[in-house]
Amino acid sequence: MSNVKFLEQFYGEMNQLGDVSIATIDQAREIFGRSEADPIIIELRDVAADAFGVEAELKSIDGIRDHVMNVDSCFLAHDGQNLLGFASVRIFSEFDLCYLHGVAVKNMDQQKGIGIQLLDAL
Repeated sequence: MSNVKFLEQFYGEMNQLGDVSIATIDQAREIFGRSEADPIIIELRDVAADAFGVEAELKSIDGIRDHVMNVDSCFLAHDGQNLLGFASVRIFSEFDLCYLHGVAVKNMDQQKGIGIQLLDAL
């Protein structure tokens, strides 16, 4: 089962633009804290490494896990088979504030509007 297929059971709202879907995950801590999610964390690390032009081994698994677990919502861009990018946010209602915790889109998928779609999903 692909990582995208595994995650489908947890999707909240879903937005579609062409071949790209943006899935909202609102129970990020619960989902990404499971051992079954480890391959997804590794794939997200690979997305982030590619997005920032560094070797995947130089991106911390724990750092990526923090970007998708310790947030209020996580948004995943995918094409039905592969993760293309992600964004995560913290929401501080008492201050009427939304903090963008991180955003990354694979290098080969940049300049296609995926980052904008991720931000629009917020």
